[in-house]
Parts: sequence; C-alpha cells; structure tokens
Amino acid sequence: HRSSGINAEYGENAEGGSFWIKTLAKGASTAGALLAAVMGIFVLISLSAKCIAMGIYMVAAGLVVLMLEATMCFLFLDIGKWIESKSDRIRAWQKMVLYFGMCIPAAVICGSTSYARQMDDISTA
Repeated sequence: HRSSGINAEYGENAEGGSFWIKTLAKGASTAGALLAAVMGIFVLISLSAKCIAMGIYMVAAGLVVLMLEATMCFLFLDIGKWIESKSDRIRAWQKMVLYFGMCIPAAVICGSTSYARQMDDISTA
C-alpha cells in the first residue's frame, strides 16, 4: 500500500500525527510548565494572601505539566514509571483541556499583580 509508505516517510504514525508536530507540542508544553513554575515563584513574592496561594498553585501546576510532558525528569521517583506509562495514552486534546483548566483559577483569583491593587486588598481586609 503506497500511501502508508509516504506517510511513514514524512513521520506520521498510527494516530495520524506527525512526529515533528508531537515533539514540538511536547517542547512547548515543557517550556510552558517551566515558565509557569518560575512565574509562580515570582508571584509568591506578593503582599496578598490570595496571590501567594495562587503562586503555590502555579508551581504545583507547572510540576504536574512537567510530569506529564517530560516524564524522564521524574523516572527516579517510584511514581515516575507509572506516570510515563499513562502519559502517552492521554490524547493531545485532553491534555490541552487539562492545561487550560489549570490556568483558570490563578487568572481568576489573582488577576492583577499590580502593587496598588495588592495594597487595596490589604487595606480592605
């Protein structure tokens, strides 16, 4: 069957996705997870208790995404091998919904990081 040879030549697999697209998506997700964790650390330096809680949440969410996308970083843990076996079974759209859903609480609860708003929150508390 000629078309399967052409698909294999361009790196398509049984799911229909290209190897390069999947690798790019994993790289982007990993970079986003690291960025979320780093920005969560910056949010921890805040005057608002809600924003401090969301900073902790952002670091934890970044670690969850990192566990799902860069499983090799967690293979030294007992749960790392289990996560690796389950991570590849999750479809891309399900991961996208999970990642998008995880960012909503931080954006809603601590929507502004301006110093003036934090001072207003402290003065009204």
